[in-house]
Order: sequence, then structure tokens, then C-alpha cells
Amino acid sequence: MDRNYNSILIGNGLDIQVGGDDYLNKWIIIRLLAKAKMGKYDMLFMDSQTNKLLITGNEIIELFRNMVAIANKARKNEYKDLAETYDDKDLIDALKDFVQNHPGEIKSIEEIGMEDWLLVFLLFLIEQKDILDNYDSIKQGFERMIFDAIYCEGKIQELYSKMGKLAKRYFSNFDNIFTLNYDHTIEKLTYRTVFHLHGDFKTKNHSENSQNAHGYLRLQKGQNIWFPPQFEHCNCSAILDFSGNRKYKYATNMTKAFLEFEKLKEAVKRNEVKLKDILEKVPVEQHQLFNIGVEKNLQCGHDYHFQDFEQMTGTLVIIGLAPQNDSHIFSCINKSNISSVIFYHYFGIKSDAEIEAEIKKISLPINKPYVIENVKKIWNEIKVFRPSKQNYDLSEKQLKLLNALCSQKPIEMDNILLQLGSIPTYTRRAILEMMNFEISKSKYNTTSKTVKEFYTSFIEFGKTLEVAALNPQALHYIYITGLQSNK
Repeated sequence: MDRNYNSILIGNGLDIQVGGDDYLNKWIIIRLLAKAKMGKYDMLFMDSQTNKLLITGNEIIELFRNMVAIANKARKNEYKDLAETYDDKDLIDALKDFVQNHPGEIKSIEEIGMEDWLLVFLLFLIEQKDILDNYDSIKQGFERMIFDAIYCEGKIQELYSKMGKLAKRYFSNFDNIFTLNYDHTIEKLTYRTVFHLHGDFKTKNHSENSQNAHGYLRLQKGQNIWFPPQFEHCNCSAILDFSGNRKYKYATNMTKAFLEFEKLKEAVKRNEVKLKDILEKVPVEQHQLFNIGVEKNLQCGHDYHFQDFEQMTGTLVIIGLAPQNDSHIFSCINKSNISSVIFYHYFGIKSDAEIEAEIKKISLPINKPYVIENVKKIWNEIKVFRPSKQNYDLSEKQLKLLNALCSQKPIEMDNILLQLGSIPTYTRRAILEMMNFEISKSKYNTTSKTVKEFYTSFIEFGKTLEVAALNPQALHYIYITGLQSNK
């Protein structure tokens, strides 16, 4: 009889706890917008067939500006007929979930989840129609843009250095470690094998990986996509989509191809079967793939380890996962032989009484016995605490100047200090880089004919990231203090 195992599933909450707010949705999107504004993502939207630019950085910014309005139409179910006409069950189901999860008005893009950005994006393309034929290429660029923003200039791969021996001991005690994160924090911390259910930054995408039969052939034929060094991490096995079911189907199909091909190679090696007999049973267009894969001992597909996840026994601990996300993960848990689940939930700064009351209201879509605990217990136990935020001083004179530059929407002292204090370290750097790039444009460096024109240009300058609920005053403050620091 198999013994019971203890397994853990880790979500993005761990990265947020260790690395701070730079890994929250809001700041990921702001870094994305800052880079898009500088045109740094244009190369991700090149049509590989024609080498034409499908969408520019400014168009990406404009799309995100429109995303809140599209999302509000979606939550009111105004896209129901459009989705049904498109005839994609995953889209219809995702739209239903979006309506259910957003009963109130969406005021800022930060209120829209990362997967839902892709949902809103698809609805936009279906409605526009003119570039819908390029959906796959544009979606791929869109995904890579998000991967890069999550990557945070590589800082996400250094998070392990912020955890100590207690954290290492805690995670090392589990028999199986699964994660939905793309980074390698846990394997670097524990030197253990970690199963990335949604892929990872290190493993190259199968179509561009020379260790994969598909990628090897594309390389031989000159069909592989060139990635500039600064975006090499985007050429990876990570999965992102608006539907958990789509992620699950892609991952399991790729894993099936991987496992079956490994069996085939082993059978050929042992002379249990002849390759020519196998080739007679597969389409002609796959003959070269099979031949080169067996000859060079290459992989085919990629192992996303969902079969391992679905075969779990014993106890499963879940940390850092939002219960409303990734329904396919709960479906896999229900398929498994897990005996019990401990779900560590994030409750913020609520009191014990408030947490106890909230726990009674939470219902997880799990058919196994489960308990819900405050994740703060784990963080205290392993001594992993969120980085402290920077405090700012602002004089009345400075506030007056900032409000003069943005006279249409004056802001109070407490509000701007709160906003400035909320901007995490690496996102602040990305904003400053974008502001320096933006201010170098000729339109900001020509003599204005009137004082009104001068102020108007600065107002527009400060509105660059207003789409993500950042006040122009905060952007101006970052730019001005950045100038002072450089001096």
C-alpha cells in the first residue's frame, strides 16, 4: 500500500510576500505600460511571415486605455451575443465567470485580473474584426509582454536570496512541490525538483528549443524566431490564457506528446518496435519529426506534470493562490486521491474576529475535506515578511507646484503621499525610465507659444500612466526627484 505523501501547491502570493508589491497585478501592468510607451515591445509584435509590425507601443497603450470600458461592457453581459457568434465554449464560459466575479463597476485596469486582460483583449479584436485574423500572432506578443513585466528585469529570479533557513526547511519537508509560478525561487532555495504546472522562465518554448524535435526542425529550416537577449526569458514554456480549461488542455496535450514520444524512443531503442512501422501509422508531415526525434534523442512536447498532480495522495497544502482563480486546478484536486487540503488564505490586516467570520463564508470548489487558515501563520513561522515601503516627505510648496502642473485634477497631501508610498521599488525605476524617455521627445522641448500650451504639454506628460490609476502629480514627483537624484 502506497504511503501518504505531503504535497504543496504554491501561487503568486509567495512572490508578493517575499518580493513585495512589484509582483502585484497593478504594478506588473504599470511596468508593462511604461515599456510599451517607450516602444520596447514593438519587436514582440512583428509578423514572422511578413516582418511587418502588427501593433505599436502607442496602440498598446490605447488598447489598455479602452480596456476598462470594454471590461464594464463585458460585466454587463453586453458581449454575450458576440461571444456566442464567435462560437468558442471557453470564451462563453470565461465571459460568464467574468460577469459573476465583477458585480460592481470597474474603475481602473488594476481591478482586472491578468488572465482577464486576455479575455478583454479577445473581445476587443472580435468587435473590431479588422485584425482578428492576426489574433494568434498578436496574442503571442501580448503574452510575452506580460511575461517580461512579471520577470521584472530578472529580479523575480533572485527572490530566493530573501528567504532564510526556516523557509528552506519548511519547503524541503514536502514530498512533492508544485507551483503555478514561472520563477525558480523554490528550487534555488531548496535544491529540490519543483513541478511548474504552468511552465517556467528557464525552459525554452518547444517550438524554439533545439533540444525538442519541433524546435530542432524549425531551426534547420530557418523558421525559428529570433529573440533579442533582453527578451530571451519570454521564449519560454510559460502558459497564459483567459481560460483555465484552455491552459489545462494545452498543458495535458503537450504532456501526452512528451510521454508517448519518450515511450516510443525507448521501445525503438530496445528493438521492441521498428520506427518504419510507426511511421506508417502517422501522417506524412510528421515523418521528419519522428525520424529526427528518435535519431537525435530529442524531446517532443513538454511535461507540465498535471498527471503527477492528479495522482497525489495524502495532504495538500496550498499557499498563495486566490480561490476564485484557476478553476482547473481545483478540478485536478477533485480527480486526485488527496485525503485532505489545507488552504492558506490571505486576509490582509483584518482582525481575528473578522477573519473567523470570513472563513465561515468561504466555500472552495473542492470535494475533499479541507480547512482554511490564515497564511500569516506560515509567514510568521518561516520568518518571511513583506519588504517595508518607502516613506515620503512633501511640503505644501511642492504640493502647490504639482497641482499647478495638473490644475484640472488637484490632489490632497494625504492622497499623493499614499500613492507615492504605494509605488514599489522596481516599478518606480521603470516609471522614471519611461518619464525620461518621454520628456526627451521634441514636443516637450520646443518653445510653447503660450503659457496654456506649456501647461497642457506637462498635463499630457503626467497622464501617461493614468490608465492604471496613477495620478499625474505622482508621475511628476517621480520625474522631478529622479532628476535631483541624478544631479
